[in-house]
Amino acid sequence: MVFDNIKNINVNKENDYKDNIYVTLDVDWASDEVLAFTLDCIDKNDLHATIFCTHDTQLIKRMRENPKIGLGIHPNFNKLGNYSAKRLKKIT
Repeated sequence: MVFDNIKNINVNKENDYKDNIYVTLDVDWASDEVLAFTLDCIDKNDLHATIFCTHDTQLIKRMRENPKIGLGIHPNFNKLGNYSAKRLKKIT
């Protein structure tokens, strides 16, 4: 089994994702202390993860710099449409 980011899933090719593991997390207003601990665990265990953002944090830069971490807009913000995408781009 291989850890991978969900952005790499090709739904048309089952063998691309069949035996992979996809770790997804959302920051859900967690404190920076908890987020830093989580990022340390991801680094220590050499994992790939997709993190869904809900708020601004000083750790966004650290997440963006890690090629094994994918960032996404939390699904709860989908109904906000372009506003959420622009806000995430602004804070990242």
